[in-house]
Amino acid sequence: MKKTLLQVLLLVFVLACDSSDPSSENNEVGLPNQEENVEDEPDNPDDEPELVSEDFVVLIPNGYPISSFELDDGKSLILYTNITDTVFISQLNNEGEIEWTKEHTITGTYSYGLTFVLNNSIYLYSSNSGLNKYVFNFSGDLMSSKLVSNETDYSIFKMGNFIYAPTLDIDNRRQVWYKKYTIEGDFVDELKFDVDYMIFPQDIIVKNDKIYVFEKSDFQPDPDFYENAFCEIYDLDGNLIDTINTEILGTKTKHSNLVLANGNVLMSVYDPEVKNIELRLFSPEAAFIDSWTYEAINNTLSHVILKDDKIGLAGGRERVTNTSNPKLSQLTILSPDLEKLYTKNLGSYDYGEFFFDFVESDEFYYVLGRSAGRDGDFESLNEAEETNLFFYRLNK
Repeated sequence: MKKTLLQVLLLVFVLACDSSDPSSENNEVGLPNQEENVEDEPDNPDDEPELVSEDFVVLIPNGYPISSFELDDGKSLILYTNITDTVFISQLNNEGEIEWTKEHTITGTYSYGLTFVLNNSIYLYSSNSGLNKYVFNFSGDLMSSKLVSNETDYSIFKMGNFIYAPTLDIDNRRQVWYKKYTIEGDFVDELKFDVDYMIFPQDIIVKNDKIYVFEKSDFQPDPDFYENAFCEIYDLDGNLIDTINTEILGTKTKHSNLVLANGNVLMSVYDPEVKNIELRLFSPEAAFIDSWTYEAINNTLSHVILKDDKIGLAGGRERVTNTSNPKLSQLTILSPDLEKLYTKNLGSYDYGEFFFDFVESDEFYYVLGRSAGRDGDFESLNEAEETNLFFYRLNK
C-alpha cells in the first residue's frame, strides 16, 4: 500500500509540473511517468546494461543533493542536506566508500543555491532565509560564514569575480532587479529595469556579461495557449540587445533553457501530444541554428552545461524497449552543435530518478539525484527504506 501510494503521488507530481525552469544549469528533474506505454518502441543499440570497471553508485538514506566535487587524488566530496538547517559533507574514496561525514548548521534550509570551488575552498551560497555565504575547506570544516543580504528567493550566478543575484520585486514583477556582490559577499551595485512581461527570478540567467530573460508571450484565450516562448537579451545596464522568439503553438510549452559560453542560446519545448522535447539552438544574434528532438517517455529532462560547451541531459530515458535494460533514466551528452556524443541508461526499473547535479571531470561523469528504487543499479544497496540520495561515478 505504501509503495502504491508513493507511485501515485509521484505520477501526480509529474503530470502537474509545467517543466518550465530556465535556471536549469542548477536544475532538478522529476520522475518518469510509470504509466507510459512503450510496447511498440524499437530497440536501442546504445543501451549499456551494467556499470563498468571504475564505475560506482552510492546511496545515502534520506539525503537531498546539493553538489559534488572531484579532488586532485581522485576522491570525491558530496554536499547534501536533509531539508532542515543542516548541510552534510562526505568524502568518498576511489571505490565509492564513504571515509568520513561532517555536518554543519546553516540559516534556514538550503535552496536557490550556488556552489563552486575557489582557492582550494568550497563556496556555498543559499538564499532561502536571506542570502547567506558559507566557505568550507576540503576537509569538510566550516571556515567562515556571512549574511550577505536579508532579501530572499534569489537565483544566484557567478560570473568572473562577482556574484549576481536576481530577485523578485513583489510589487512589480515586470521588473528585473539584480544585485551584484564580490565573491566574498560584499555589496557592489544593483540595477532595476522594466520588461514587458511578468517574470520570476528563475526566468533569468546572468552569463557572458549579459542578462537573459525567458518567458512566454502572445497569449490566446481561446483555446488557452501562448504562441511564443522568448528570450530577451540585455546588457548589464539593462539595455535590450536582441530578442529570440520560438513558437509553442497549441499544447506545447517552454521547458528548460541554457546559455552556452560561446553565446548560443538553447531553448527547449515540450509537446505533450507526441511526448517529445525539442531542443532549439540560436546564435547570440537570435538566428536559428539547428534543433534536436529527445523522444522521451515523459517531460522530465534536465539540461546542464559540461566542459567545452557540451550539453548534458539527464532524465527519463528515450522511448525504447530493451528487455535486458529497462531502466527508466538516461544520460545523454550532445556537442555544442547538438550532435549526440554519449548515452547511458541507469537507475531503477520501477521508479525512475530525480536528477540534481551532473558534472564532468577529465575521466568521469558524476551524477547526483534521488530515487526510491530498490532494483536496477540499486539492487545491492537496498538496505535503505526511504527515498535516497544516489551518487554515480561513470567512466567517460
